[in-house]
This record gives sequence, C-alpha cells and structure tokens, in this order.
Amino acid sequence: MKDHRSRKAALAEIHARPFELLEAPRAIFRQAFMSARTGGQNFEAFSNWCIKQNVEPPAKSSRHHVVNLSNDRRMIWERHHEFITLTWDCPLKNDSLRSLVKYACDNETEILASSAELVSLVQLKVLSISQNQKIDLDEFDPQTVCVSLINDGEALIASDFKVGEYDATRFVIFNKGIKPISMGAVVRQLLEVETYRMLALIGFVETQDIMPMIKEVEDRMIDLTGKIDDTGDVDTSRTLLKTLTKTASKLEAVSASSQFRISATSAYYQLVESRLKKLGGIAYGDYMSIEDFLARRLAPAMRTCISVEDRIAKASKKLSRATSLLRTKVDIQVEAQNNALLDSMDRRAKQQFHLQQTVEGLSIAAVSYYMVGLIGYLAKGSTDWTGISSSTITALSVPLVVATVWFLVRRIRKHYGE
Repeated sequence: MKDHRSRKAALAEIHARPFELLEAPRAIFRQAFMSARTGGQNFEAFSNWCIKQNVEPPAKSSRHHVVNLSNDRRMIWERHHEFITLTWDCPLKNDSLRSLVKYACDNETEILASSAELVSLVQLKVLSISQNQKIDLDEFDPQTVCVSLINDGEALIASDFKVGEYDATRFVIFNKGIKPISMGAVVRQLLEVETYRMLALIGFVETQDIMPMIKEVEDRMIDLTGKIDDTGDVDTSRTLLKTLTKTASKLEAVSASSQFRISATSAYYQLVESRLKKLGGIAYGDYMSIEDFLARRLAPAMRTCISVEDRIAKASKKLSRATSLLRTKVDIQVEAQNNALLDSMDRRAKQQFHLQQTVEGLSIAAVSYYMVGLIGYLAKGSTDWTGISSSTITALSVPLVVATVWFLVRRIRKHYGE
C-alpha cells in the first residue's frame, strides 16, 4: 500500500524538538535570528559549518540538529517558520560561560546567511543547590528581579529581564532535585518563553510604527465623510469619491503590510502564555513571579496590537460604507442629470415637431402656388382651342393642386416615419 506523501513528515513532527538531558551546573547561551527570507541559505551555511567541524550535517528535511563539539560543548540548531535558533551549552565552571559566548559569536557568521537578523539572546545558568540553601540574586537588578517556584518547589527560576554582560537576557535556574530529562524540558520552555516574548514585542514595535498612519487615515476619513452632504453636483461628488477611494487604498496597503506581523505577534504571545502555563510557576517569598511580571509588561503591549488590528478593520468598514453611500449619491445625481437631459430633449423634440408642422404647411402652400402658376401658364396657351378662360382654369385647379400636394406630403412623411 502506498504511503501518503506527508506521512513521514507527520511522524517526524512529533520528535522535531526533543528535550535534551541537562545536568547542573550547566551554562546555556541561545541566539535567535529572523530568517524567513533566507531559509535555504541558512541551511546551506549550517551544513557547510558542520562539515568543517567534522560532524554529520542535518538532513534536508531536518528542523532540529545536535552538534557535539570539543570541550564538552554542544550546539543545537533548530529551524522554525521564520526564525532559526542556535542553543549552545556546556558544563558551568570557572569562565566557561564567557568562552562559550565568545565561541558562539565567533561562529555565528559561518552558520548563518549574512542577511539573518538577530532577535534574541538568552544567557541561562543551571545551578544545583540544597533544599535549605539560600539563592543568590546579587547579579540581578533588585527593582525588577522576579522569582518563580516550579515543580512543587524542586526548582527556582530568577531573572530581571534586563540585558546583561553578554547583551543577553539573564536567567538562573536553581535546581533542588529535578532530574536531567525534566530539567531539559524546563530549560526548553524557559528559552522559548524569552524567544517568543522578543518576537511578540518586535511585532508590537512594528505595530507602533503604523499607528500614526492609521490615525492619519481615520482623521482623513472623518473629514471626507463630513463633506458627503455638501456635494451638490456630480463633479464635486466624483472628486470626493476619488479621494475616498484613494484613502481606502492607502488603508488597505497598511493592512496588507501589517496583517501577517500582527497575526504572528498574537500567535507568539499565545505561545508565551502556553509555555508559562507549562512551567506552572508561582511567586516565591516577597518576589514577583515571572508569570506576573510578564503579564503586567507584555499583556498591555499585546492588547495594543489587538487594538490596532481592530482599528484597521473598523476604519476599513467605515470607509467602505462611506464609499458605498457616496457612490449611491453619485448614481442618484447622474440619474437626475440624465432625467433633466431627457426632459430637455423631449421639449426640443416637441418644438421641432411644431416647427416641422409649420414648415410643412408653408411648403404645401409654396408648392401649390408654384404648381398653380404652371397650370396658369398652360391655361393661357390653351384658351384659343378650349374656349375657357385661363383664369377660370387656374381657379378650378387650385383646390385640386392643394389636395394633391397635401396628399403627397403626407405620404412622404408617413413613409419616412415608418
């Protein structure tokens, strides 16, 4: 039996991003790069780098690849829809984190295409502590530090969400007994929280950039719709309709350029919420939890994105209604103009008909006059052999000539009328 063309890909998807075993103490450094337009180039660059490191390159369909390096270092390459992540880790000792970051930065230009854009940097340390040991938070800003208790008290996560020494957001996981496989899951979820948070906020920043354009369209729309009642003639209405259509086109261009990013921002925010829910953190001591911190800082930004999307949709509907209303008004004005033109044409036709009747009467008289004149000339020449005077013949011919001419004119008019 023939396999469905997507069966293997569907089977592989469930294992696309497995959890890695992580034993404390461990140093982790993650880089996330936007690469939607250069996916193939990034894959080729990474494959070449793997060959240079004497390791097996990923399969073409692969979205997750682990590279084991010297000095107990490891790099995990992951390909997503529009970004790529490089997650570096090694045992945490002495200055191993500093050297790991330097090694990552030295190699990133070979692993990625030149057009890849940095989105997120995360520095994470996994430390082992005893159940009663006090956690050290001296490296964090005391005003913004937040701590979450996870796994029924088996670990603590701390961060201040500020950029630290390596230009990266800093996290520390204090492990009190979580097993390596569970710690791998916690680390992945935490790294994804920060990566998706940055992607969502980038969308928020881009949304802020289009807000002045939306405001301009809204103000222009209010001004234009207020002029609809003032358009007294067709030309003015058509000019206004053209301006309204141009404004609607501008709004549609803004909508088309921002729709994907706003939708992606919403999706990334949902992923952040999903990962936080999986972590299941609660507040520790007097500290704010990571979940509460992000809810207070991230949620308003996401509501702004939703608000912008709603404003675009409402403005588009209002412009559509205004355009439809004005187009109807133009149609009514054109119809009234056409009716006036038809009335004018009808009056002219009646005038022409009356004039035609007048001309017709005059033409009968004129033709009859000339024909009677001709008969008069004939009568003068025939008086000698007929014995009837020419005036008598002329007088008797008048009714007959007039009747004949009238009949012929009627026949001609009837013929052309048909």
